[in-house]
Amino acid sequence: MRMVDLIEYKKNNGEFNQQQIQFIIDGYVEGSIPDYQMSALLMAICFQGLNMQRKRPC
Repeated sequence: MRMVDLIEYKKNNGEFNQQQIQFIIDGYVEGSIPDYQMSALLMAICFQGLNMQRKRPC
C-alpha cells in the first residue's frame, strides 16, 4: 500500500476500509508518512468528506 495511491483514491471519492485507515495512522505516527502527504490527504477529505458508518465489534 502506498500513501500516494490512498490520496488519489480519496480524491476520487473512495471510502477507506479499516486496513487502509490503520496503514495511514500507523505510518503517520511512526514517521514513514510525511506531513505533506498527510496534508494532501486531509485536503482530499475536506473536499470529499468522510463516511461515518460505525461497525459492530466482533
